[in-house]
Amino acid sequence: MPGSSRSPVPDLPQRGRSLPGQLVRWLLALMHLVCGLFISTFLFPLSSVAQRRAFIRHWSRRLLWIFGVHVQIRAAPGEELRDDHLLVCNHQSWLDIFVIDALRPTRLVAKSEVRRWPVLGWLCTRAGTIYVDRSRPRALPELLHRIGERIRAGEAVGFFPEGAVSAPGTLLPFHANLFEAACGAGVPVQPCVLCYLRKNGSLEHSIRYMGGITIFSSFGMILRGEPIIASFQILDAVPSAGRSRREVCQEVRQRMADVLLATPNRH
Repeated sequence: MPGSSRSPVPDLPQRGRSLPGQLVRWLLALMHLVCGLFISTFLFPLSSVAQRRAFIRHWSRRLLWIFGVHVQIRAAPGEELRDDHLLVCNHQSWLDIFVIDALRPTRLVAKSEVRRWPVLGWLCTRAGTIYVDRSRPRALPELLHRIGERIRAGEAVGFFPEGAVSAPGTLLPFHANLFEAACGAGVPVQPCVLCYLRKNGSLEHSIRYMGGITIFSSFGMILRGEPIIASFQILDAVPSAGRSRREVCQEVRQRMADVLLATPNRH
C-alpha cells in the first residue's frame, strides 16, 4: 500500500532461544505487569486524562519491546489515527490491544471474557475498555449510546468487528451492529489492518490466541520465539453519515480484505 512507514517502538535486541534468555524475558514481563498494576491502581486516580494516556502509551510500548514486537506503521497519504474516527481493526492476538495503545491509547470494545484475563484483564479495564456481554443482546442500544458518547467527547474508540481471533492473513465475517455507533454519531470509520510477520516477511503464527491456549502459554510461545514485526496499516477512512451500518461494514471489510490478500509471503 502506498504511503509512509514509521515505527514508535525502539529497535529490538536479538532474542536467543537459550533458557537463560527466556528466563530474563519472563522476569522482565512479570516485573512490567506488576508495574502496570501499580500505575493503574495508585497513579491513575491522581492523573489527568492526558497523563493516563501517556502512561498507557509508554507502558504498551515497553510491553511490546519485552515481547520482541517491533511496530511498523504504514498509512495511506494524509491518513493518521484520529480521535474523531471510529477505529476498526482485524483481530489476531491479545497483542493487538497493546499495539493499538502503543500508537494511540484507545477505548477498545471487547468481549466480557477479556475482563477475566489474569492481570491483563485488570489493566484493560483500568485503561477504559468498554465490554460487550454477548449473552445480553438487549444491552446493544445502551452499548451504542456509550460508544457514541465517548466519540462525541473526543475520545478514541475502536473495536474488532470479527468478534473473534482470525487466522493470520484471513478475515472472519464482520458483525455490523457496532458500526451503528459511527453512523449514529456521523463520524468516519478508520479501517486498519494488522499483520504479524517474521523477519523474512512471512506471517507469524505463534501470536494467535484462541480457545485451548491460556494467556500464560501464549506468553511463553512469544517470549521464546524470534523477534516479530507488527505491521499496522492505516487505510483510507470510510464515511458513515447518511449510510446504513451494513453498507459501511461491507465497504470497510472489502478494503481490509483487499490489503490482506495483497500481503506477500502469506504462508
